[in-house]
Amino acid sequence: MNTESEARKSKDQPLSVTDVVAITRSLLEEAVPEIVFKAEIGEIRSGKTGHIYLTVKDETSQVSVVMWATVAARFKIKLVPGLAVMIAAHPTVYGARGSLQFVVHRIAEAGEGTLQKKFLELKAKLEKEGIFAQSRKRSLPYLPQRIGVVTSANGAVIHDIMHRMAERFPSVQVVLIDVRVQGEGSAEEVAKAIEQFNRHSLEDGRVDVLIVGRGGGSLEDLWAFNEERVVRAVYASAIPIVSAVGHETDVSLCDLAADVRAPTPTAAAEIVVPRRDELIRRVSDLACRLLDSARVLAPLAQRLDEVALRLDRSLALVLERASNMIRFSEQKLRTLQPQALLQQAQQRIAQAAKRLQLATGAILQRSTLELSRHESRLQAMNPKAVLKRGYAVVKRGEVAVRDAREVQAGDLLEILLGSGEIGARVTTGVE
Repeated sequence: MNTESEARKSKDQPLSVTDVVAITRSLLEEAVPEIVFKAEIGEIRSGKTGHIYLTVKDETSQVSVVMWATVAARFKIKLVPGLAVMIAAHPTVYGARGSLQFVVHRIAEAGEGTLQKKFLELKAKLEKEGIFAQSRKRSLPYLPQRIGVVTSANGAVIHDIMHRMAERFPSVQVVLIDVRVQGEGSAEEVAKAIEQFNRHSLEDGRVDVLIVGRGGGSLEDLWAFNEERVVRAVYASAIPIVSAVGHETDVSLCDLAADVRAPTPTAAAEIVVPRRDELIRRVSDLACRLLDSARVLAPLAQRLDEVALRLDRSLALVLERASNMIRFSEQKLRTLQPQALLQQAQQRIAQAAKRLQLATGAILQRSTLELSRHESRLQAMNPKAVLKRGYAVVKRGEVAVRDAREVQAGDLLEILLGSGEIGARVTTGVE
């Protein structure tokens, strides 16, 4: 209804009652798309079409509420006079009587008492079994190749996940099992989908990580993900699971059992796959560090010098102590003339010589091993060893080329290989 055109019409001729109702309804519905309030049920009347008409009230006021048959079928709570309920609805004007009424979107017992009680009881039971224990939660693979998703193919969740993954890492594969995420039988479908992914993990169709989720809603909307059947399937999964059920404020038992909880399905996609451009930048940085051999090799060479110096000092100290011991023994031998004392001194000298030999051999062996390890590390960090594995360094003059945009057509380049060098000229520059 175009209210501005109706206002202009009123200048020329009076509005009809139908026009007034239409204008009022349009303004009201646009201004208040949804309102949530607590009330007590007064009168209840069911229509032949399945619609339910209610009068809800508090201590001083009452309003009319209509719940269409499709909504009534979704929320299976027993409506009786005097029941306290939470209602989410939008206000409108019923034209036949020109009266205010509210069209129900969601309805639940106040505080969602029955479901909330069931939720807490099941949570306590499973928590006692250790199903939510932090110690059993696994890390996610850093760069998964295939990702499984358990959700509805018709909802916004799968589209959000696919869009975010395409932004972050376009080559990742996504395998979807379409399930109902609300209503009767939905919990069974979700649990079977998780089990199906785990059965295929023994075959070629293995996925590296699973995302299980749906969009936001009431506790009743999300109830499939609080069913014991689903929670136990998540717990038994050999594949790491990310749970993305509802909005950030919604917490399901599936969230608690999963290895990782994501506040939203979009966040789940961000948790599972890294950004491809960030990985490329990291590889580029590592390549630059590899070329800067002096910065890498200099600390290792200094460490080798320190080890060699300690080895020299250790050998000198051992030899000095042995020499002192021999001199002391000789002096004592000259002082004590009896043959028995002479023999004892000779034995001590022999033992000292043996210990000296063993100690020197052990020190030399340890030092040789340490020198060998440092030599191996130096060889591994040698840029020429990297080039011999098939890599090359491209230089323009004395400067290494790291980006194709640094050269232009006609530039002379020098390509350093594992064995030898090649000169080249750029024929095509970056557009």
